Amino acid sequence: MMAADAPPRLTLVHLFASGSSRAGGAEHRVATLLLEALAGKKLRLGAREVAPETYAQAFEE
Repeated sequence: MMAADAPPRLTLVHLFASGSSRAGGAEHRVATLLLEALAGKKLRLGAREVAPETYAQAFEE
């Protein structure tokens, strides 16, 4: 990883942890919506719950 690539990747890793937690809150929602937009698919089961397998798979893509 080059230094120029580090900030965006670190941000995605930070958001992954926030989005995959069950705590909820604003950061959880932003992380989920961002990853849904990047992956082009719905990752939520309901209003707040996230499908863990689908979420991890979208992150890996």
